[in-house]
Amino acid sequence: MAFANSARLHVQRALRTRQTAFMSDAAVIVQKEAAPVVAAVPKATPAPVVVKKGASFTSRLSSFLSGLALGSGVAFYALHKDVWDSTVQLEQSIYNLKTDVVSENRKLRQSVAKLEKEIAAIKAGRA
Repeated sequence: MAFANSARLHVQRALRTRQTAFMSDAAVIVQKEAAPVVAAVPKATPAPVVVKKGASFTSRLSSFLSGLALGSGVAFYALHKDVWDSTVQLEQSIYNLKTDVVSENRKLRQSVAKLEKEIAAIKAGRA
């Protein structure tokens, strides 16, 4: 805060005198009264670099295993649902085939019975 106040006072003095002023590592350039004032702030010391340490092996392993378990559970559910749906479709197809075979068999038996009656009537007419 003290640096900001002293910089402000220094810029005001430089504006009054219309000349270039330097202050500790900061240059203030003043041209005309109508021209904007550009003030460079001294470079701050860089913050110390903090090297972040990665997660521990057990943390990584537990994360991997929990992801594996969750993925396996979802895959098992999807596979179970697919197998169940395909089983239902197969059972429905088998049932439809069974009803078709039964109705065709019934028609064939009726045709055979009708033909046997006609053959019996033909044989009776010859005798």
